[in-house]
Parts: sequence; C-alpha cells; structure tokens
Amino acid sequence: MEESDSIKNKLIKLNILLTSGCNLRCLYCKPDHGCQMLFLPDKILDSIQEFYDLGVCHIGLIGGEPLLYPNFYEFLVRIKKFGIKISLHSNLTLLNNKNFEWLSLVDNVFTCINGPSYVNDKIRGKGVYEKTVAAIKLIKNNYNVQIIIDYIITKLNSRKSHVDYMLRLADELRCKINFQPVFEHSLARIDLNGLEDNGLSITQKDIMNFYNYIMEHYSDILYNAREYINSMADNGYVKLDNCQMGKHFFTIDVHGDVVRCYKFLTEKEKPNGFKLGWKNAFNQVGTTYCSSCFYAHQFNENCLFK
Repeated sequence: MEESDSIKNKLIKLNILLTSGCNLRCLYCKPDHGCQMLFLPDKILDSIQEFYDLGVCHIGLIGGEPLLYPNFYEFLVRIKKFGIKISLHSNLTLLNNKNFEWLSLVDNVFTCINGPSYVNDKIRGKGVYEKTVAAIKLIKNNYNVQIIIDYIITKLNSRKSHVDYMLRLADELRCKINFQPVFEHSLARIDLNGLEDNGLSITQKDIMNFYNYIMEHYSDILYNAREYINSMADNGYVKLDNCQMGKHFFTIDVHGDVVRCYKFLTEKEKPNGFKLGWKNAFNQVGTTYCSSCFYAHQFNENCLFK
C-alpha cells in the first residue's frame, strides 16, 4: 500500500453503531426508542471493501440493539465475505428460531445479564432474564460461538451472592463473564444524576471491594484481563499509559461520524466517513490521551495500558 493511500496508524478494529434505538429500557441506559430510532445508512454496506483494504480485521456491531437494523443479515454476509471477525453486542431478546441462524456468521456475542432474574429484571425489564438465557442456550446448542456475558455493576447487584450466582450461571451456560462498573457514557441517554436517582451509582470504594472479591475467585470463566481486575481492585479505575483508541481502533456512529471511542460520541466536530472518505476521516481523528478508564472491553481487546 502506498503511503498516500494509507492511514496514519494501522487499523485493526471498528465498532459500528448500527442504530441508536433499542427494544429495552434498562435503568442505566435508556437509548432512543420508537419514533426517535436512527439507523446507519445502507450505503455503509458499500464501505466494507474499503475498511478491509485499510486493514480492518475485526468489526464490532453495537447499538442500541443491532438486531433492529433492517439489513442486519446482509451486513453480516458482506463483512464475512472479506473474512473479517465479527463481534455482536446484543441483548438477544429478539433472537428466535427464525433468525438465530444469522449467528453462524458471528465469531463472538456479547450480551448482558445483571444477576439473578429478580435483580436483572428490575434493572432491564420484566422477562428479560428468561429471554436472554433461552437465547444463549439456543446459540450454544447449535453453533460454536463464544458468548461473553456483560455484568454491569450497580448498587442493586453488587453483593457477593450476586457474583457467586453469576459465576455459576456462566459456567452452566458455557460462557465467559465480563464485569463492568456502570458509568456515564455517551451511548446511554442517562447521566450521573440519573444513575443516582435510579439507585444505581456505586462508590469507588465499593468498586474496589467488588474487584478484590473477583480476584479471589479468578478463573478461566472471566473475560476480564487479570491486569484490569488488579487495577480496578487497587484504584477503582484503570490507569492509562498508552491508549490505542484513535490509533488502531475507531467507532463509527449512526451518521457515519468517526470518533476514538464511545466517550467521544458527543463531540460537536467529528469527521464523517461518508462525506470525506473513510481514510480521510480516520486520519482526522485525534489521539486519545485519557489518564483513566472504566471500560473493560477496551482493555481486553487492545491492551490499552501496556
């Protein structure tokens, strides 16, 4: 590839926000719903070739709820045509016997369960626990797809008994589990005051105690990197030295705007890949100089803090 055709740093992964809408109304998130739902334009399908040529080898499909995207299956087929790894972030409640075959094209699935049914459904909605567990079993019984359960730590589900339950459940379902503190971020439509009003916010001390307990029960079931857990246990957050967001990893929102990671989605000035071309848009994204982070996935996927 000629230098003039390259981007400033090698692309590895894109997170693509397919829709701002979701069929659930979790207490800590509350994304756009109903008539406010936005979808990424279909012309994104014609961009996969360019992503591949620029070096992308991993695409994460995020939302909102990606399964609401009208051309979701076609998007999967187009990505797999180039041998690109696909991670799907979905609540799985829309999965059924008619569409679960789509998951044969996915390499791993991130879903969410926040404790026993009575706790999970208080946070995520009535009946959600049962639907999510049923969907996990449907996938596991038919495909060799890795499933990671995201456990969003809040004041409502931070007891040791909740952790013990989830470790047993993950083992039973043959899944890994990723423990993630709730925090204000731009994919959600709720701020710190909203988290407090809903009784969800958790103190730094509680986070440290939680992860110290996790460290005592460390096993292969955990998706969290050991370094992440140690740092959360010691500090209540992870210290950053060399974040790779904006270097090798980018996020594309529903308008085609490119940002470093989720926390920058609310920036006013963002380069748009549809208007500028994707190479130019990626090159205009600034480097991340964050000194700390909560987001567990970013750590595990790109060794941010080495």
